[in-house]
Amino acid sequence: MPVRPDEVKTGTEQTAAPVALITGSSMGIGKALAAVMAARGYRVALNGRDTARLEAARAALTATGAEVIAVPGDVSRWEDGERMVAAILQAWGRLDVLINNAGAATRGPVGELAPAVFAQVLNINLLGTIYPTRAALPAIRATRGSIVCISSLAGIHGIPYNAVYSASKQALGAFTESLRLEEREAGVHVGLVYVGFTENDPQKVVFDTDGNPIYLPAREGLRKQTPEQVATAIADLIARRRPRLVLTPMGKALYLIQRLWPGLIDLIYTRNLATIRQQASTPAERVG
Repeated sequence: MPVRPDEVKTGTEQTAAPVALITGSSMGIGKALAAVMAARGYRVALNGRDTARLEAARAALTATGAEVIAVPGDVSRWEDGERMVAAILQAWGRLDVLINNAGAATRGPVGELAPAVFAQVLNINLLGTIYPTRAALPAIRATRGSIVCISSLAGIHGIPYNAVYSASKQALGAFTESLRLEEREAGVHVGLVYVGFTENDPQKVVFDTDGNPIYLPAREGLRKQTPEQVATAIADLIARRRPRLVLTPMGKALYLIQRLWPGLIDLIYTRNLATIRQQASTPAERVG
C-alpha cells in the first residue's frame, strides 16, 4: 500500500538533514547527482538494478563521509517503487526530494524494432517515473519537497532512429506539467530538466533493435557536458524550485526553435539524416 502522510515520522526525524532518492544512481548522471546532493547536506538513497554496482557506488560515497543507503529495485515495477520508499522512511523517517533519473534508450528505425523493445523503453522511461512518483507523493507532500523528472533533447523534438525514446521523453514532459499543477496547492515543487549531450559512462547500455543490451558507443564530434556539470545544474534547479531547465546552448536553441519555427528542426534533421542513420547503425559491443 502507498505510504500515508500520517505514517511519515515527525519530531527529530523531520528536523534532521533532508533526504533525496535518486533513481538510476549507480553510474553516470545519477551517481554524480548523489555526490552533489550529499555535498549539499542531503542524506542520499541510491537506486539501481545491478546490486554489485549499486553497492560499489554506495561504498564510494560513504567513504566521503556522506550518509547513504542503497535501495535496489526496478523502477518499472510498482512493487519495487513502494518498497524503495518504504525502506527510506524506515531508515530516515522522511523524503524531501525524488529525482527520476533512471532511463533507457534504443537505436534503430521503428520499422526494424522488435515489438518487445517498445514496451522495454516505455516501461522504464515512463512507468519508471510514474511509479516512484506515485509511491513517494505522500512523503514528499509531508515535507513540501521536490519531484524532478529528467528528460532530454528528444523530449523537445523527436529524433529520427530514436522514435520510441523520443515518445517516452515527450510523454514525460506532459506528465510533469500535469503533476506540477495538481500538486501546487500541496506545496510540492515539480521540475523538468532537458539534458543535452553528456559524456557517457563507459558502462552505459542501450537496447539494439532486438532488445539486446549493448554498450552505447562514445559520442564523437560533439560538445558535451560532464555528468558533474549536469548534476550541479539539477541541484540548483531544486534549490531554487524552478519549474524547468534546458541545458547546453544547443538545447536552448532547439527549445526556442521548436516553439517558433518547428519546421526548421525538421529541415535540420532531414539534412543530417544520413549521418544520424549511420550513427544509429554503428556496430556496438554486446553486454555479457
